[in-house]
Amino acid sequence: MTPLLTIAIPTFQNYQQLQWSLYSLIANTEFPYKIIIINNESSKESQEQILSLCSSTGFKSVEVLQPGSNLKWMGSINLALENTDTPFFCMMNDDVVFPPESKVFWRTLIRHFNDEKVGAVGPCSNFVAGNQNLFNINLPICLDTTLLIGFCLVTRTDLLKSIGGLDESLPGGDDLDLSIRLMKEGYKLFADRTAYLHHIGQQTGQRVHKGYWDSQDHQEAVSNAIIKKHGFIAWNNCFSCKWTYCYAEQHTEEYWDKMFDGVPMYEENWYEKHLLPLKGTKGLNLGCGSKGANYEAFGFDLARKGEQGAGGRKLSEANLDTTADANDLPVQSGSVDYIMAPHLLEHLVDPFAALEEWKRVLKTSGSLLLTMPNHDYLPTILLDYTHVHAYNAKSAQSLLEKCGFEVEEIIENIHGTMAIKAKAMEVV
Repeated sequence: MTPLLTIAIPTFQNYQQLQWSLYSLIANTEFPYKIIIINNESSKESQEQILSLCSSTGFKSVEVLQPGSNLKWMGSINLALENTDTPFFCMMNDDVVFPPESKVFWRTLIRHFNDEKVGAVGPCSNFVAGNQNLFNINLPICLDTTLLIGFCLVTRTDLLKSIGGLDESLPGGDDLDLSIRLMKEGYKLFADRTAYLHHIGQQTGQRVHKGYWDSQDHQEAVSNAIIKKHGFIAWNNCFSCKWTYCYAEQHTEEYWDKMFDGVPMYEENWYEKHLLPLKGTKGLNLGCGSKGANYEAFGFDLARKGEQGAGGRKLSEANLDTTADANDLPVQSGSVDYIMAPHLLEHLVDPFAALEEWKRVLKTSGSLLLTMPNHDYLPTILLDYTHVHAYNAKSAQSLLEKCGFEVEEIIENIHGTMAIKAKAMEVV
């Protein structure tokens, strides 16, 4: 398979941690990637050791660049960038470890590039500054940010090349500089906190530069260089790690017509937009889970306790009006104006029977609002063991049409989730 991603890993006298990083990357992640190791140690012994390490992995798509001198981090990344022809490029530290069951790590990050306005994406970690830090518990799982840290940063290769790669004249802070430059080009930075990477942190910097690395003097030198290059406002905006999360609030139809050029960013936004014109009508919320009270629709779920639920609400108390099987609803035929089913269809063994039942209770031209994982973005069955079916836009539309629905809208880029609006057709 042709690689889609190049993972560039600079290293300098850090053999053991490079081994952990390389072995865990290959063993625990799946994606069409190639790896470039940039060995900044010039000794013959080190060069042979790195080549031997890469050979021991058995991974064919790994290349070792031996510049013969220490190019340091930024020079190493630029050298790897020159040797890259894949659509996506990742700069990554040699002191990271991929936990077991990280199979969807790269898909989770790269799916965000389906939004052409996204310029770079980064994961969550235990040792990282800003909004990517694991211990910022109350942050949204996905957010636009003003700073991505370079320990693992994925960007578009052609974009990084077009802006000249990393600025090797800086005393550090290349990730701040890159974040500012990408935003100046009109691109968004995205942090996906559902993708986790363990980071040991500051291994080479502290060893080589000892107490100076990340000290107050070092941070001041970096800040002064960034301010001199970009100005105080740009530095402050980046360094303060501002973030945005477009969570649903009460808005008018006119608001939604203007917001995001008609493409909502989060599921709550999408449901709010389509439920607003249906306010005061009769609706059902199937598989409502703990969010049943968030909507006016009558809430159904399989069980009041969450043990039989799915996804993140397996153990949560369902906030429902009554229990019912989605394939056998205690509702009169043709009596419902709309049905919403957030992340339910992929859990049902017989989706045909479910859709036939939903069409039975809907009025003619009644609305069906669905959200589900998009298999074109990531392997959705691997994502959750209770997923028994996978859908993309084409397969979901085909299924709905065969069951007597007319698909009116499909939106694919809500952070890996697909949103579909359909209406029940009259039985001929």
